[in-house]
Amino acid sequence: VARIPAFRDNLQLSHDQLGLALLLGGIGAIAAFPLARWLQTVRTSRWMTYWMGLLNALALLPIALSTRVEVLMLSLFAWGFSTALMDVGMNTHSVKVERFAGRAVISIFHAFFSLGGLVGAVLGALAAQLAWSPLLHFGLVALCSVVGLVALRGQLHSYPIEAPQHTRTASQWMPQRPSGIVLLLGCLMLCSFMTEGAIADWG
Repeated sequence: VARIPAFRDNLQLSHDQLGLALLLGGIGAIAAFPLARWLQTVRTSRWMTYWMGLLNALALLPIALSTRVEVLMLSLFAWGFSTALMDVGMNTHSVKVERFAGRAVISIFHAFFSLGGLVGAVLGALAAQLAWSPLLHFGLVALCSVVGLVALRGQLHSYPIEAPQHTRTASQWMPQRPSGIVLLLGCLMLCSFMTEGAIADWG
């Protein structure tokens, strides 16, 4: 987000092109959700958190290497796709950790996620101020992410309640008609992300 002006200037993007490129990141995330649900049935949340985290870190590099708007759009789509898979894995795993711990801990995870976002914003602004190239900036972020994930892989424990359910049929992981409360929560999330996205992408 801190480097959006750099991509706009380097690729000479119009507002329409920039808006479409950013939109494709969100479309990539939406496209990933059916796959995320299926992966939960054949893999564990531990597997998703680790491997999709690695994929998400590496997905930064094509963005940094983009020299044409079309490449940037495809790269942002891929990054949004991998981000959604990682997010589903992390949140599912946090639920299982909370159940295993027997106490409320998810709010702590989300607090540290927000703290990480704050630290990342400060460091991103610093990288922009120092006029680092996106490749150097994103390359360092990807490297730190990969090293951190590999170093902490052993701390991502598996839990008995997350045994893969290989017996599920295809119809059981296809999108289902949501209930009223799910639709209400979805509308609240839509409003939240519209506000967040407008501030982050266009601020």
